[in-house]
Amino acid sequence: AKLKKANAALTAKAAEMEAAFMNDCSILSSQISQQKEIVKHKDEENAALMAKVKSHESKLKEGIQIISAMESEKVFQKQTITDLKNQLFQLQHEIEDAEYDKSEEV
Repeated sequence: AKLKKANAALTAKAAEMEAAFMNDCSILSSQISQQKEIVKHKDEENAALMAKVKSHESKLKEGIQIISAMESEKVFQKQTITDLKNQLFQLQHEIEDAEYDKSEEV
């Protein structure tokens, strides 16, 4: 009778432990599913952010190219202005020389 009582107690304890284990497994399985969903959502967010980054990088490169082209044009225009100033000074000197020569002829 003692043995039967001990056996019944062990069987009840084993059943209790198995139920607790199955409950823990169920909880863990649920948590894993939740974490998978969180990871999936984060992956989607990361993909969206990476798309934005690529778009901004493209716009930045385009802006840099525009600035570079404008800087080249600025240098060209400065050189053109310098050349035109030099031509103007040359023409002024030629006019002054012509006027001086004219005044000496008279």
